[in-house]
Amino acid sequence: MKKLGPFAFASGLLGLTLPHPSPARANSALPGFTGVLTTPTAFSQAFESGAAGLTRFQGRTRGFLNYGAWESGELTLSAEAGTLRAHAKYTLLEERPRGPALAVGGIGLLGRDASLYAVAGGNLRIRSAGSQLRLAGGVATRGALPPLFASAELRVSHIAALLAEWSRGLNLGVRVHPTAQVRVMLGFVHRRPGLGVSYDVGL
Repeated sequence: MKKLGPFAFASGLLGLTLPHPSPARANSALPGFTGVLTTPTAFSQAFESGAAGLTRFQGRTRGFLNYGAWESGELTLSAEAGTLRAHAKYTLLEERPRGPALAVGGIGLLGRDASLYAVAGGNLRIRSAGSQLRLAGGVATRGALPPLFASAELRVSHIAALLAEWSRGLNLGVRVHPTAQVRVMLGFVHRRPGLGVSYDVGL
């Protein structure tokens, strides 16, 4: 019988492995771009696909349209109270078996609080529970985003995921997929409730 090295033994004991790149899709955050609650992840909207939705958080209602405008990149337009915002993201490196995905982008590009950012992230599969954990962390210019941010998304079933992020404080939420096209998000952002509903559209 082949002996296991200490690293392999520890990995098996913890039951955590980096999966091969999977079609795990990006989800819309409350501002409209793909992310967790209010922070972006390194994954972009699929090429030539999109999502449209409405959100309510921080006392404001926002409508958005997110589109995979190019391979590994997305463009999002959002509007609230007559103000139009643009967000763009490009995934420089796709997730690899032993390395995270890496993306750069900007949010609030038509406003006074625009932020440019770089974010890395990947997926961990918990074999014993059959769940998937997605982690992300990034840096940004000061504006809509803080200088440092991080997030975690734990998929607990095929229709539900628990969300947590650090962005000037701890935000918590849950995302539910009642159908393959519809996503509903409930969360607390800076201790205030937030709600988002999005629908996948083919463009």
